[in-house]
Amino acid sequence: MVFAFVAFALLSTVTVGLIFVYYARRPGHAEARLSDLRDRLVRAGPAVFAIVSVVVGVFLIIDGATGLVGS
Repeated sequence: MVFAFVAFALLSTVTVGLIFVYYARRPGHAEARLSDLRDRLVRAGPAVFAIVSVVVGVFLIIDGATGLVGS
């Protein structure tokens, strides 16, 4: 359990640090990449929301059905 927390803390810190280093060394290129990423996320947003909603809905249906069968 402690290893997982330490690994997460290190990985997330290194990831954020690398993003800052990348932006500091190549601001123009980083800005273009972030702009492209923002555009892709805006276009994919409704589809991602629909997929997550379906997954959560299916989970709740299965959880409710197993709760009814088990009681």
